[in-house]
Amino acid sequence: MKKYLAFVLFVISMTGNVYAADIEGNLDTAIENYKTDVNIGDMPSEEIVANLSHYFAVNMNAGLISNDMQLFDTDDNGLFDGIKINYLHTDEKNKQFIKFVEKSEDAVISAVSDMQNKEKVKAVYKHFCQNFQYDTELHYDLQYLYRYHKGTCCSFTVAFKRIMDKCDIPCKIIVSEDGNHEWNAVFVDNKWREIDITDGIRLYNTGFPDAEMRAFLK
Repeated sequence: MKKYLAFVLFVISMTGNVYAADIEGNLDTAIENYKTDVNIGDMPSEEIVANLSHYFAVNMNAGLISNDMQLFDTDDNGLFDGIKINYLHTDEKNKQFIKFVEKSEDAVISAVSDMQNKEKVKAVYKHFCQNFQYDTELHYDLQYLYRYHKGTCCSFTVAFKRIMDKCDIPCKIIVSEDGNHEWNAVFVDNKWREIDITDGIRLYNTGFPDAEMRAFLK
């Protein structure tokens, strides 16, 4: 089960001001400044859950906060305009985690820096397939991924996209319609090609030579 399906949303009615905001951008701003209150504008709970689902699926910062959140309806109009987030660690620990992740990413990027884009994509893909395992306990944060070399489709896709972004290679995350799986697409050879690291790891573990390449640039 994907992590975001475990959201616990406590609804609280209060009085106060309403601020229109981009929920995912404001979550990032709050986390970067270690704030607990996030203004989101008037939104129904279903739309908030959809936004949070996407955020937890594609954003590294989601690994720094709990999926237990409070929703606030400050003007009591039936729509929610605020979220209170809970942190899993102290601000200092969060900064250490981010620094560790960035150092891990830089090591991968350094190893492929002299390659052409398509070869970079291939090398980074094979790096994950050959050195990481699927985490059956479903830890989805990048700190855990790089520390223990275990991850989920969520953390693999986010990690891969962050590296591609730093290499200036167009990359995006694709989420299945049922929300239970994610993979990447990269723009190479003048078109979008799909890459599934989770499936690549499974294929690599079969022991057949270059089996993981069956999930590369489909």
